[in-house]
Amino acid sequence: MKPLKQDLARMPRLVRLICGTYDAWIVGGAANPEQRIIKDWDVAVPFSSWIHVANLIPKDAKPTLFGGWKFMSDGESVDVWPSEIMGIWKCLKCTWMWQPQMNIRIMRMIVAALLILFSCQSAFAETVNVNLLVDSIRQAENSYQHPYGIMRSYCLPGDPNGQCKKGCRQTVDKWKTRLEYVSAEEFIKKFSKIYCPLETYGGNKYNKTPNANWIKNVTFFYNKLTTEVV
Repeated sequence: MKPLKQDLARMPRLVRLICGTYDAWIVGGAANPEQRIIKDWDVAVPFSSWIHVANLIPKDAKPTLFGGWKFMSDGESVDVWPSEIMGIWKCLKCTWMWQPQMNIRIMRMIVAALLILFSCQSAFAETVNVNLLVDSIRQAENSYQHPYGIMRSYCLPGDPNGQCKKGCRQTVDKWKTRLEYVSAEEFIKKFSKIYCPLETYGGNKYNKTPNANWIKNVTFFYNKLTTEVV
């Protein structure tokens, strides 16, 4: 079934490009076919396409707390972020989901049924110990100026008020339920694309961040701490 022309015409140019070329999903109110007034466009991009979509993001885009970017396209507000399909389904704000290229729309009620269907598989997934993972990230980052690798104004050197640790834990907690994984090692690998991306934007240009050892180091400390606890 072809997407309705009027639906596509309502989309900002960059949203139309990202969804049409890189299999991204529109979620929330903008995906609801009955929604008349769209306040903003929330777009979830598959991890496999994120590196390509990152190159399309305007230079004046602002980073968001969930590892994405906010920018304006054709005068409309757009939020884009990387996510697995299971992560999109689990998102509480995703009452509607829409893939414009294939014109697939899914309601939250249907999503709930699909989550139940996949719960048997996820029940066998290894549980990630958040406390140990947060401490592993701290040790792997090994930074006094930027504890836990957080470069935000609320994170002070040495983390005297515990806000750096709190920010790290909140990020882990959020993505623990959004990513699809069967082991702690797999979670760390996928989480690295959110917490410690290989490609970031800064100084009016895209930069390759030297984080090649992040996954290895975090995994090492996590396994070490897990063994000590046992």
